Amino acid sequence: MRSFIATLILVQMLPLGETQSCSWLSWSSWSDCTDSCGSCGIHIRSRTCLSSDDKCQCEGSGTQIDYCNLEVCLHPRPTCCFDTTVTVREGKFVCAPANGGVLVPLFS
Repeated sequence: MRSFIATLILVQMLPLGETQSCSWLSWSSWSDCTDSCGSCGIHIRSRTCLSSDDKCQCEGSGTQIDYCNLEVCLHPRPTCCFDTTVTVREGKFVCAPANGGVLVPLFS
């Protein structure tokens, strides 16, 4: 009986409208790429916000969308898509930003 009373008192002491703790579960695996080459495709992964109440919102996005299959496409397709050009990385021809940087995730 004593623990029940203590629990009641704690609940009464919480300020009205205070949000409870929440956290992200692990990311899912990446989905299959929507295209086979040239940085033309995208893949998606997601995660779920685990919360103790409806008022809790995890920080950040629950979805990541990124380019995939950076290898160059073969003729007759265009070699690369979007704003990418052929470059060499780790001894392979890949499609990367023309300025030598990395592709910025589409949405994360």
